[in-house]
Amino acid sequence: MRDAAARKLQAAQLQEDIDHCRPTRQFTEAHNTLTVDEAYEMQRTLGLLRVGRGERQVGYKVGCTSSSVRQAFGLTESVAGCLWDTEQHASGASFNAAAFRRLAIEGELAVWLLSTNGPPAEWLIEYEPVIELHHFCFDGTPSERASELIARNCIHAVCIHTLPQGMHSHDMIEQQRLGLTGRGAQQRPSAMSPG
Repeated sequence: MRDAAARKLQAAQLQEDIDHCRPTRQFTEAHNTLTVDEAYEMQRTLGLLRVGRGERQVGYKVGCTSSSVRQAFGLTESVAGCLWDTEQHASGASFNAAAFRRLAIEGELAVWLLSTNGPPAEWLIEYEPVIELHHFCFDGTPSERASELIARNCIHAVCIHTLPQGMHSHDMIEQQRLGLTGRGAQQRPSAMSPG
């Protein structure tokens, strides 16, 4: 990738194309294949543009965690992108499918790190099932898909939260019960219940 000014111009064009739900010039016209490092640099530059227009980063997205998906994209490791406050919606939100380029819908698990004291096995977390909406359309050649995926913030568009505001994952777990039938069976809290 070229100098910082050229990178900022390319990022501005890419964000404009994403915002207007149209083919991305970066990948349809230029065919400037980016390395993985350059794609992450483009993603970071997009992030600075979003902060500059008043958006706030609220977390990260990890994708391509399956080895078969990584292989299909020509990746050797999972990818990461940013989550933005403008993309977060409550359960029941409505969207126009025309606002997406080839809408894809996935069930995901959101994880909040409450404490990272000690080794990872001792970290405190909360989690929530979420629905993720993607722009599942690629503009570059198949050999550019990995870098396009990363540069376009992992094609993430929307995160729909499934828990009511103020409800925490441990509340949800405590409300779940496991019913068993047969000799010696009884109803008890889920084995995942804290404490």
